[in-house]
Amino acid sequence: MEAGLVAATWSADLTDPADVTAVTADVRAHLSSCIEAATQQFLGLMRPGELEAEPVAAASAVAFTALQAVEQALPEYRSSALGRTEEAEAEARRAYKTEQGRR
Repeated sequence: MEAGLVAATWSADLTDPADVTAVTADVRAHLSSCIEAATQQFLGLMRPGELEAEPVAAASAVAFTALQAVEQALPEYRSSALGRTEEAEAEARRAYKTEQGRR
């Protein structure tokens, strides 16, 4: 939900609820495909019978895989919403160097 709303801030007409809903739906569809791809990759790494031997652990691992897929996508939506101008990048580098010099 957060990723959808973040994406809507930069790509939707915020005065049009239908537009916000459409952007949010697109983000959900994208995240669903990311989750599916990550889940399939995880399942492909399992040996035959491994998931059936520990169904609770398997369900937890699949859920964690889905969470990781979404958490990896969210920063991309945030950076798109904030925009990456040269000036913003330069400011980020200066702030990073300043913080590195602190004890």
